[in-house]
Amino acid sequence: MKSISYKLLVPVIGLILLSFTSCDSGGSNDPILPPDYVDPNDETNNGGGETGSTTYNYIIPQVNSSGRIIVDGQPPQYTDTAKYHVVSVAYNIATSSKFDLAPYYANAVGKKGQELRDAIAAIITANHNELTYTPGVWDLTKEADEDPLDNTKVWLSYEEMTNLKSNQQSSGSSNGKWNREHIWARSRGIGDTSDKGPATDGHNLRAEDAGVNTEKSNRDFEEKADDAEFFGPHGSHSYVPKKSARGDVSRTLMYMAVRWNKDYSLVLDDKAYDSGNANTSSAPARQGKLSDLIEWHSKDPVDPYEVRRNNVVFKFQKNRNPFVDHPELVDYIFGDKQDKTWDGGFVYSAN
Repeated sequence: MKSISYKLLVPVIGLILLSFTSCDSGGSNDPILPPDYVDPNDETNNGGGETGSTTYNYIIPQVNSSGRIIVDGQPPQYTDTAKYHVVSVAYNIATSSKFDLAPYYANAVGKKGQELRDAIAAIITANHNELTYTPGVWDLTKEADEDPLDNTKVWLSYEEMTNLKSNQQSSGSSNGKWNREHIWARSRGIGDTSDKGPATDGHNLRAEDAGVNTEKSNRDFEEKADDAEFFGPHGSHSYVPKKSARGDVSRTLMYMAVRWNKDYSLVLDDKAYDSGNANTSSAPARQGKLSDLIEWHSKDPVDPYEVRRNNVVFKFQKNRNPFVDHPELVDYIFGDKQDKTWDGGFVYSAN
């Protein structure tokens, strides 16, 4: 047995040194390195992993003494520079106590392909407390999208601005106001807000500038621009958020496609986009180009802000976004590991 220390690179929130115990001959009771872990400082690694496989370095979000995820700085400060996958870590925002992810996802461990997808769908459907649009979603967005530097403001996702919580657009003029943006648009097959269901799902709703919300409309998420710095509407068909919001969008749409596919036939693929005519309201309903979303997920990995938001949504509606908790599930459900069995991933205990 040998003890190995690894430095994990963490943008903005600093360097964290973790010690893992590795057994030369194996040992089921010993903590081990994450399955895809590659130490960037190990010169003997030569890239690590099997040919063509996804490898990650792991961000460990810091946790304060009351058990809250520390979000130090506004999102662009770390999401624009983040290059590393986030280890699964969760806290119950309501009680400031550690929330153990392993039992939550236990029924999905050891499954693959459609069986894994169905298991995840069952987990995030069970005990889902569906919200009202008013006041439920208003209350959720004010807390979940709170500006890390100013608790009187909300963080507006696509173009990354802030606005006062008090400037919500309840009615009347939208000038200078913010409102509730559906990432998966209502006109793309998710029903009406009076029906609860997907139209009031807090994982799919973000605080957003009212004008930007109108500008985005129900455009599909699809990367059309050659300029990687481009953001905003691209013609009448596509919308591209800022780079540091693209991963958040992709993981939201993947959650929606898994959580609500059974009842609302939500689908993520590339089929409609090959011809430039995405489906609108009829089944199957589409909202984003899958190949672009997978790339966005890779380039803009989960960060502590998104981890905290997932916990706040869980506080309100008692279900979680699995692609925030376990980002590797994107590979197993939508990507190149659909033929491989998921082993439950790696859950970091901050205790």
